[in-house]
Parts: sequence; structure tokens; C-alpha cells
Amino acid sequence: DPRWRGPYQDMFAARKVTKIYEAVARCVDLGALAGNLPGVAKAEAGHLGEWVRVDLRLAREPGAIAVHVAEGEPNAVTYIRKVRQLRATPELVPAAADGEATAPPALALYELRPITGRLHQLRATLNYLGAPIAGDPLYPKVLSLEDTAARSFPTQLLAAQLSFVDPVDGEQVHIRTRRTLQFLTL
Repeated sequence: DPRWRGPYQDMFAARKVTKIYEAVARCVDLGALAGNLPGVAKAEAGHLGEWVRVDLRLAREPGAIAVHVAEGEPNAVTYIRKVRQLRATPELVPAAADGEATAPPALALYELRPITGRLHQLRATLNYLGAPIAGDPLYPKVLSLEDTAARSFPTQLLAAQLSFVDPVDGEQVHIRTRRTLQFLTL
């Protein structure tokens, strides 16, 4: 019903929705990056573990597919925590150009809570931290269509949960997907 669209759009624009994402990406020490990488700071530690807050300015050049971190006032804010380290297996890592298998990188499961909603925000933010998302065809570099098609797994980023107060009836709403990331089932 089109008459209800506005209140829900306004809820997102006013940042009244808690969005929780999960990603499998290269394992990095978030705590060590805090204070040492521009825009990265330790957030308040809570019962969910240690969080970092990443404030970046994301921009996209005309005609470009991917965004990049730019100078200027931040327009993308994301809270991130490492949930746990994962064991990478050789089948998850593409062969090197010479056909030899490469050593699998250490991977981790991350929880991400974006405050803003910029194009490619989570993908670009993790890439900036040195933790590109497994299977991402754009970050750290744009893959060709052939290379993208040859991947054996999809981008390991999942919109896991939304929480908000319904703007129509005032009820608290929690929506959680039943899906899981492919790497977590291997």
C-alpha cells in the first residue's frame, strides 16, 4: 500500500532502524587499527565484545563502479567487531596466476552495524581496514565478468537482522534472516 511507504522510508532516513550485517573477511586486529588508521577508533566495549567505530568519507568517481575513501567530512559511519576467527581451507582460495595454490588467508566472522547507509559502505569499509570480504568482486579490485563468473562462492556479506519500532502501529519489530554465510557451513 503506497500510503505506508513514506513512514517506513522516513524511519530509515532518520536512522531509527538498527541494521546488523555479518561478513566473512580477512582476519585483522581491529584493536591495533584503532587510533593508528585515520577514521578508526575504539568504541565502548560492551557485552557483545570490543567494537571499533569507523568514520570515513566515501566517494565515487563518475562512471566508476566502486567507491573509494576520500578526504573530507565523514559521510559513512560503521561499528564493527570480530565475532571469531575462522579456519580457511584451500578450496576457498583461488589459485595463483601460475596455477599453484596460494596459502589461504586467515579469515574472521565480523558483525557490522552501519549507522549511515552509503553505497558499498560495508564492503569499502572492510576493504579500507585491510579485511576485504571473501568473494567480493569489487573490493579490493574490480574483477572481470569472467573472473566473477568463475568464483565458486558468492560475496560473504549477509543482512542478518533489522530492528525498529513500527511507525504505523508502534510495535517493536525484530526481523532475522534464516540464511547463513556459505563459509560458516563448510
